[in-house]
Amino acid sequence: MVPFVINFVLSINLRFSQENTSNLFQHFVNAWEKRRLKSMGDFRRVSVDPQKTPNTLFTEYSMPAYDNNKTPNIVLGSTIHSNRLQIGDNVLLINKLNVRQKRVWYVKRAGNNAVSSSEFMPFTSESLKLSFLKQLLLSDKSTKFMENISSGTSNSQKRITPLDISNYLIEKPTDAREQDKIGDFFETLDNLITVNQDK
Repeated sequence: MVPFVINFVLSINLRFSQENTSNLFQHFVNAWEKRRLKSMGDFRRVSVDPQKTPNTLFTEYSMPAYDNNKTPNIVLGSTIHSNRLQIGDNVLLINKLNVRQKRVWYVKRAGNNAVSSSEFMPFTSESLKLSFLKQLLLSDKSTKFMENISSGTSNSQKRITPLDISNYLIEKPTDAREQDKIGDFFETLDNLITVNQDK
C-alpha cells in the first residue's frame, strides 16, 4: 500500500507544479482567487535573547528539531547561545536557508516560551489557512520560485528573506473551509506515509 500512496502523492505534487491549483480541485464549488502573500498575513520579527533568562525553559523550534521528526526541544535559556524569534500558536515556519530541503513547519500549538531559529521565517495569517499554505509551499512549483529568488555565495548558503517571498502569488479558495479540506487532505497523506515508513 505504501508505494501506491507515495506514487499518488508524487503525482499530486507534480500536478500542483504544472497546473493552476484551482484546476486540480475542480470539484470544489466556491471561487478561487490570486493574491500576494504579503496581503494575507505577516512575518513575525520579535527577537528574544534566551541568555538573559538562563534558568527559563524554552520550547525551541530549530532545523535539527525539524529533521528529528519535527519535534521541538525543551531547553534552558543558558544552552541557547544566540537570539531566537518569539512565536505563538498557529504559525507557519518557512525555512529561508537552502530552500531545496523543503523545511516548512506548521505549528498549531507552540508550547511555553516558544522560540524558533532565525533560519525560519514565522508567518501568521487571519485570512489564509496555514495548513493549506504549507502544502502549497512544499510543492515543486513553490520550491522552484524560492530557489530562483534566493541569494548567497554557494548553493548550500543561499537564503531568501521575508521581503522576497512576500510577493509570491498565492492561488487559494475564497472559502476558508475548502482551504482546510485541502490542507487536511495532504496532512493525512503525509501522516500515513510517515507512519508506514517508521514500521
